[in-house]
Amino acid sequence: MLALAGYGDRRAGRELRRQVPSGVTPGPGGLLGLELEFSVRSRAGGPVHFGSLIHRLAMDGSALDPGDPNAYRCSWGGVITSDGAEAEIATPPVPTRPGFTSEIRSWAEAGVTELRRAVPAGIELAGYSAHFSAAMPAGLNEPVCRLYARTFAAGLMLLMERADSPGLLIRPRPGRTELCGEFVTGELLPAVAAFVAGSTRVCAMSIRRRSARALLPPRLEVRLAPAVHRYGWYVDRGAFGTDLHAASRRTLLPRAQGGTISAQSHLELAWAAARQALAEDAADTDLRAADAMVAGSLPLPAEDPPAAGPDRPEAGDGPRPGPGDQVARETPPRLGPRARRGFALHPIAATWDFTVFAANGPERTAYLCVPRDSLPGFAERLEHGALDDAIAGYLARSARRQVLPARQQVLSARQQTAHLGLYDRMGAPAGLLAPERDPQTGRRESARRSAKRTLTRPGKSRRRENSADRPPRREDPAYRTRPRFARRALLAVAVFAALLAGVGAAVAWLGHASGPPAAPLSFQPSALSFPAVAVKSSTTRNLTMTNDSRSPVTISQIRVSGPGRDDFSVLPEDRRAPAGQAIQADSSPLFACPQPIQPAGTCTVAVRFAPSVAGKRTAQLLIYLTSPPRPWTVTVTGTGTGTGTGTGTGTGGGHTFTPPPPPPPSVSGVSPASGPGAGGTTVMITGAGFTPGATVSVAFGTVQATDVDVVSATEITAVSPPGAGTVDVIVTVGPHSSALTAPNQFGYVPAVSGISPASGPPAGGTPVTITGAGFTAGAAVAFGSVPAASMTVVSSTEIIATSPASPATGPVTIVVTVGGVPLTATGPDQFTYLPAITGIDPMSGTSLGGTRVIITGIGFAPGITVKFGSVQSTTVRYMSSTEIIAASPGTGSPPGTANVTVDITVTVGTLTSVDTSADLFTYK
Repeated sequence: MLALAGYGDRRAGRELRRQVPSGVTPGPGGLLGLELEFSVRSRAGGPVHFGSLIHRLAMDGSALDPGDPNAYRCSWGGVITSDGAEAEIATPPVPTRPGFTSEIRSWAEAGVTELRRAVPAGIELAGYSAHFSAAMPAGLNEPVCRLYARTFAAGLMLLMERADSPGLLIRPRPGRTELCGEFVTGELLPAVAAFVAGSTRVCAMSIRRRSARALLPPRLEVRLAPAVHRYGWYVDRGAFGTDLHAASRRTLLPRAQGGTISAQSHLELAWAAARQALAEDAADTDLRAADAMVAGSLPLPAEDPPAAGPDRPEAGDGPRPGPGDQVARETPPRLGPRARRGFALHPIAATWDFTVFAANGPERTAYLCVPRDSLPGFAERLEHGALDDAIAGYLARSARRQVLPARQQVLSARQQTAHLGLYDRMGAPAGLLAPERDPQTGRRESARRSAKRTLTRPGKSRRRENSADRPPRREDPAYRTRPRFARRALLAVAVFAALLAGVGAAVAWLGHASGPPAAPLSFQPSALSFPAVAVKSSTTRNLTMTNDSRSPVTISQIRVSGPGRDDFSVLPEDRRAPAGQAIQADSSPLFACPQPIQPAGTCTVAVRFAPSVAGKRTAQLLIYLTSPPRPWTVTVTGTGTGTGTGTGTGTGGGHTFTPPPPPPPSVSGVSPASGPGAGGTTVMITGAGFTPGATVSVAFGTVQATDVDVVSATEITAVSPPGAGTVDVIVTVGPHSSALTAPNQFGYVPAVSGISPASGPPAGGTPVTITGAGFTAGAAVAFGSVPAASMTVVSSTEIIATSPASPATGPVTIVVTVGGVPLTATGPDQFTYLPAITGIDPMSGTSLGGTRVIITGIGFAPGITVKFGSVQSTTVRYMSSTEIIAASPGTGSPPGTANVTVDITVTVGTLTSVDTSADLFTYK
């Protein structure tokens, strides 16, 4: 029994457990982990398989995970690994406590920084997917996942996914619930983290306790598909019967009990439940981002315009935490060798759940297993020498006993990793891993089968992962109806492929035996840069090519390609002009090195940069050999400055240009082409003739823009001033202004700039004044998804609307619609429904306290607090959303001053009722 429990030697194990404090096992949602995946490409645009690259990188860490041979536990505290072709970082599990969203965001940014530092120059990373994992006991995991798909999946997809995202994966993994979706960054990351932690906790609570089911948002009718690469379920964006992201918040979702509910209303209810479940385990800063996204003051990802180009933004983008947001990032103990008195300790296996150390003594080696919750205490006690006697004594006693192999303590089972213990031997490390489930049958696989293998498991694509990706199985009708000759044909193809693979392997082995083939050419420098060259001037730099192979290399030609190719040219050594003569550009392919370059020989060419306009220019030198046909690429960049007369300089000499007068500026487009009437929109203006360093101004109609920044000769950014209607954007450079054309028009759209008051009771009936611009007689007002009880358009800048009744308390977004289009909010647009007291019984009591008071009202919830004036009632019984009973321990109302009337107030979360005549209580 001791061997199975993993305690090893009785005295040594007892001493270790006495010295090392064990942490508290986390409950549902008590730990939160994050994995971020990145697609990897070369700078030229070709895909790179990160699994083939990772072991050639200078990684600051060790590969210790028995389930993932690609995983490097790094000194920054997390893991860098590959998931098939994708690069992946994994943060340490973060306890759900105040500040946890800032902590997990800080870990993500540290991991991205280290990953970027590890990859070589010329490799680019693009955000690919994000996987959030919440701690979950095994008995709850699968029911939680199934319930999550029907209650919280739609809300998480709205917070996490973009307009082109395919769906969400929900998977019960060993000890954790994994939710896989779109890559998230910036303010999205803490918002999603808070939602995941709270929503998984609500699901677990409702499964454990029937009374907690009232917290759940309405269950939805959802079509689930089985996941493919791991056991779980896939929720497609169309799984709710309609495209969730097509209308975003306005999408109507089918309820499981019949009827529909808007996605916005369902999101509000889902977040309210998740928020309440976090309770004391979250700070206001943890909830701020999700509050803003649910309320609408921060846009959902699907409401944002897609990022330019195929790349996704990465972790670290977006607003930073404020000065008051403390980021407490506790670095896990570093897993490095330790030399102690009488033995040396070094890690040989590590996962987030446990770590195994080898303890090497003078005569033998023992193995020490430390669970995750005990690792911080273990590391601290080890550094203070408190564990030296127990470990050294175990090594010495075991050496003296000469225990037979059959009687030795062996670390070989998953159950043993849950306890701190010493062992004589260690079995296969994969046997210590928790088994995964078979994706098709749901049965648990062996730990050895479920371990992640190098380059065999497909990457977790953001694209649709469903059963269509699975090859036909023997039980599928399509398999049984195949013609028999097709099976034979497939067998023949497989045999032929195997023969080809064997020949390829033999060739590769022979090539390896004689040494890996070297790249034919190397370049010095590896890239060319021309920092600042005046327009109409020229500068040359040398590029030297060295033959690093064992055979002569012939360069057939060199071409200049890319957007800035007209400003660069290449000259061989024998075509450089004598000093004082102009260099003539040649756009034809250059046969730069007519003679073959011998092994270790070189050929030098001069690259000329003559900018025609100011700004940054980029091109590529395509260097072709006689074989292979694919060229080698060298990147060249240069920056043109000024527009005046310049003199060409460089290896080939110089010449003087007399520039023509600059053309007047022209505007070819503005983006975005519209913005709120209050101004403040950053507009990108494209065109020509914008001169950096010159006097440049931008006007929207007759009003000058602010923060004008000349990015290049073809781009300007400016912040729009306040305005109305459609105006022309006019760029003025010196004495010249751009012409008035259709592409330069900017439209001011109606907008909401504020509301007053910003709160009221759930019964409705509060007159709210809405200010803004562009209001018309056909405008409509909604509080969240509920239309206003009544409304009057006072003027183009003011509406008075009466709040409708609300079934719940909390903030909702006031949406003004003009012509069927919801208006943009440029100021506060949140209206908060406060809990309200409609009556108390009795209305008076003795000043000594002890009166049992029944309080009726609207918007009550579990966890409500009650105050009589400024004194809080110490006992509150929650009866329903409309009734509570306030009392002191064993008595009733708290003591007060005789002949004084006080207001009774109730507080639900952060919302406190307002004082009315219905809540007055008099002390006698």
